Order: sequence, then structure tokens, then C-alpha cells
Amino acid sequence: SIQQVRVPQVYAKLREGDLGGDGALLGGQNVLLSAEQDITGSGNIVGRDVTQLSARTLINSGSISGNRVSLLAGEDILNTGGQILGGKAVSLLAGRNITSETTTRSDGVNRWVDRRAGIYSEGADGHLTLRALNNITLTGSDIRNAGENGKTSLTAGHDLRLDTVSTVRSQESDWGKDNWRREHIQTESGTRIHAAGDLVLSAGRDISATAADVTTDAALTAQAGRDLRLNAGNSVTDLAEHSKESSRGLLSGHSSERHDEVHTRQAVSTELSGETVHLQSGRDISVSGSNVVSSGNLALQAGRGLDITT
Repeated sequence: SIQQVRVPQVYAKLREGDLGGDGALLGGQNVLLSAEQDITGSGNIVGRDVTQLSARTLINSGSISGNRVSLLAGEDILNTGGQILGGKAVSLLAGRNITSETTTRSDGVNRWVDRRAGIYSEGADGHLTLRALNNITLTGSDIRNAGENGKTSLTAGHDLRLDTVSTVRSQESDWGKDNWRREHIQTESGTRIHAAGDLVLSAGRDISATAADVTTDAALTAQAGRDLRLNAGNSVTDLAEHSKESSRGLLSGHSSERHDEVHTRQAVSTELSGETVHLQSGRDISVSGSNVVSSGNLALQAGRGLDITT
């Protein structure tokens, strides 16, 4: 059967800064979007005051902005290489999971960052809140709250994971006659969380961070119901060079051959810092190849074990 449906059209008066490079725009003084199923956006959604999206699943690979931004999902919020930007407040609430991940591109040999995902609050008193009933996973993502009087909180009912994105750079040079150079560099780039005001990380089960940079100018609190693990990532470099020289005179010949290899593995540490820092776990706290720094009071409370290794 064939059904005819009426397609809604949205008209907006453009202002400077509204229109993105791709030309896709949904904008107004207040932008309120609601769907029973999914909302997927890859363009610009701009509310000069309120931007509010509500759906079963929210998927963003574009830009969502407003003075007050609210994203509400019955199930998941997925920010894939997208930007979510607010002034006075940014709030993400998911009935299942929140995922914000930086995207990469590859030519089959090299892999590089394509679009870095970010969630930002720029107001002086801005509040930035991420809350998921299951998991929050940030992969090479940026979280920033510039408000000195603002509050930043990430709360997961299950696990809070600060993961890395891996980039690869390979270069080969061949000059013939056994003269060549091979270089391969693989680096893990972690999640960055910067807050001018108080910052709280909370998980009902585990908090894990690899090569993450978590800093605040005020109080930093991280609370895990089970384990809290701070791990270092890796930066690996493999370099090999080979050269051969030959010369021939009237009575004799001479040749020299040289082969050099350098293999390095450097830790990319997780950094937690604040004016005061309080880490608490129901079971274990593990700090491996990472740094926890406070300009004031520093407290680590583990319900079972505390393990600090280089």
C-alpha cells in the first residue's frame, strides 16, 4: 500500500554564527525537539536560549548549542565526533548509556584524529552534568567547564570509563641499493576533563581512566562503588635504518653496511589534579604510571586495597 504523509518544514531566521560549513541548520530562540524513537543530527542545532532534545536515542555527529542545553534519552546518548556547547547549563541524562567518542580516519596505513568529540560549558556560572543509569564512556573526548563558580559532575550508575583513541603514523623511505628507512609511531590519546570549578566523578561500580587528563582549579572528587583504576597509556616508536656503501678502485674494492634499530615505549600517564583531591572506592584504588596532584589536601580512601606503582 502507498501512504501519503505531510512532511514538516522548518524555517529559521539566520543570524551571524548560526550557519555551519555544511549548510545544515535548525535554529531559533528556543529549540525544542521531541521524538518517540530516535533523533539523529549531523548539522547545527542552535538555540540562542534553550536547546532541548528528547528521544529514545540521541545521536549527534554535528553541533548542538544554546545558552541552556538539555539532552534527555530514554536509552542512549551517542556523541560521535560531535560538539555540544552551552553557556549557563549543559545537561545530558540517559536511561542507559552516554558515549562521547572522537572519530578517526585511516588510509590503511596511517590513522589520525578526524573529529574530536567535545562537551563544553562556557558560562561564568555554568553547570555541566552527565548522568547515565548504566555507563558513561568517554573515548578521546573533551569535557570542559570554564565557569569558575560552575559545577561539573559525571555520574554513572554502573561504570565510568575514560578511554583512549589510538593514532598511527608510518613512513617508509627507500633509496635503492639496500638503503632504506622505516618508522612506525603509535600513540594513545586520552580523554581531557578540565573544570574551573568543582568537579565530581561518580560510579556505582568502577571508574577507570587511561592516559586521561583530569584537572580542576577547585575541588576534585572521584567516588567508585567498587574499584578506581588510573592507568597509563602507551606511545610506541619503532625505527629501523639500513645503509650500504660500495666503492671500487683499480686494485681493490670496499663496501660498508650498517643497520640500526630503535624501539621505544613511553608511558602516557593519567593526570588528576585539583586544589583538593579526594579519591574513594568501595574496594580497590590502583594508580599505575599515573599522577595524582593537589595544591591543598589529598586523600585516598580504599575500602580494601591501595596499590601505587610506577
